[in-house]
Amino acid sequence: HINEIDCVLLSHSDTAHLGALPYAVGKLGLDVPIYATSAVMKMGSMYMYDLCWSRRGITITPYNAGRLLGGTVWKITKEDEDIIYAVDYNHKKERHLNGAALEMFNRPALLITDAINALNNPPIRRNKDSEFTDAIVKVLRNNGNVLIPLDTAGRLLEIILVLDTVVLAAMGSLEVGYARELFMSWASNPNNLVAFTDLGQ
Repeated sequence: HINEIDCVLLSHSDTAHLGALPYAVGKLGLDVPIYATSAVMKMGSMYMYDLCWSRRGITITPYNAGRLLGGTVWKITKEDEDIIYAVDYNHKKERHLNGAALEMFNRPALLITDAINALNNPPIRRNKDSEFTDAIVKVLRNNGNVLIPLDTAGRLLEIILVLDTVVLAAMGSLEVGYARELFMSWASNPNNLVAFTDLGQ
């Protein structure tokens, strides 16, 4: 009946829902469109890859690297030996990410890492954030503009959360934050626009 199948719909990323798909494509010659959400497609691929290796006695486990969203420290295990691949990790907690929990790796057989920040002595985050936000607020209050070039795959989320403490309102109701100050000064000028995007407003 393989020739009677028009398409495949994947609803979940575990073995119970897609476990036969590689066999159907590779052995039975299934060649039809396959539909899934991006999350199911990516997680399903990782799940099947991990399952394949685990049957060879190898287990590959991802851990939070603590630097970028989705950044990974990999633990590769075969029998009783671990290999840890940990490059460009951050052990300190950020506003949007927990730090890498390196203490959970106990004497791996091999550690693959880098020394890119070995000579850096980063400032205390509270002081760094305060200097950053103070400079922005000073420029804005003097009617200046601020440009912050960012890579969307880099520190974007962390910078947004830092700015949220001083520049953005905590809520669309403008109860607190620098946006409330802007609202109070802009609202009386008919040349300005304040757009409320919440459905209830």
